[in-house]
Amino acid sequence: MNILNTATIIFLAGSGLAAQAPSQSFAQRLEVLQPEVERLKNSTEYKRAIDIIEAVLPASVPAFEKNPGDPGVALNSFIERNAVQSLYVLLGQAQAMAGYYEGAISSLRKAEEIAVLNATEVEGAVNPLIQSWNVVLEGSKAQLEAMPAEKEKIKHLEERKKEIEAMRRTSRADRAELEDITSYLEEVLPILESNITLWETNLQRAPAIINQLNEMARTSKEDATRFTPAIQAIQDDIDSENETIRSSFDGNKARYVESVLDTEGNLADLQTQADKLKLLYRLQVLDPQNRTVQQHIDAIKGQS
Repeated sequence: MNILNTATIIFLAGSGLAAQAPSQSFAQRLEVLQPEVERLKNSTEYKRAIDIIEAVLPASVPAFEKNPGDPGVALNSFIERNAVQSLYVLLGQAQAMAGYYEGAISSLRKAEEIAVLNATEVEGAVNPLIQSWNVVLEGSKAQLEAMPAEKEKIKHLEERKKEIEAMRRTSRADRAELEDITSYLEEVLPILESNITLWETNLQRAPAIINQLNEMARTSKEDATRFTPAIQAIQDDIDSENETIRSSFDGNKARYVESVLDTEGNLADLQTQADKLKLLYRLQVLDPQNRTVQQHIDAIKGQS
C-alpha cells in the first residue's frame, strides 16, 4: 500500500480527529529516504542503499498504540508500522540485487510479519476514523441545511438594525436593541462564515477520506499475503543453487563460482548491466575471495 498517501489522512483529519505524526516518524523518514534509495538502486549502488536503509530501521516493530479518546493514535501506529514494512521491502529488494539472497528473504519475512500484524489491527485503526468522518459529514450536511433559517434570522436583524439607525429619535430601548443587534452580528457573522467554509470543506473531503480509509483496510489485508510468492521465488533460487553446488561440485562453492564464470554466455547473454551485476554479486557472496568476480564488477561499474 502507499504510505505517503495514507499519511495524508493524519493532516486531513487534523481538526481533532487524528493527531499529527511525531517528528522524525518512520513515515517521514521513508518519505525522505525512498527517493535516494531508488536513485542508488538505479545506479546499481545496492550496497550503499542497504547501508542507508539499515541505518534507520528500528530495533523492533513499533508498538500498536490505541487511545479511545483519539482515533488518530491508532492510525498513526498503523502508518508507522506500514512505513517500517516498506523499509524492509526496500531493503529486501536491494539485498536481492546485491546477491544477499538469504538476507533478502529475512527482510521480506520481516515485512510480511509486520503486514500480518497490521492486517489484524487495521479495522481497529480505521473504523473509528471512518465513524468520526461519517459524523462530520452528516453534521456538516445538517448545519448547511439549517443555513436558510439562520440566514433569514440574520437578514431580519440587519433590517431591524437599519430601521433603528434610520430613526430620527430613538428611545433607550431602541438604542439598547441596536447595541445588542450590532454586537450579535459582529460576533456571529465571522464565525458563521468560517463555519460555512469548514462545513463545505468537510463535504468535499470526507467522502474521499472515508474511501481512502476503506482502501487502507483492503490493501492492508492484501499485503498480508503478497510476500509469499517473492519469498518462495528467492528460496527456489537458493535451493537450486545449493543442489547444484552439492551434486556437481561436492559442496565446493569456490569451484561452482569458477564454473559459472568459465561457462560461455553466463554473463554475456544477460541483457542489462543490472542483471550482470546481480549474478556477479551473488557469486561474490558465495566466494568473497574470487578476484575475477571483482574484476568483472569493476569493469561493469566503470561502464555505468
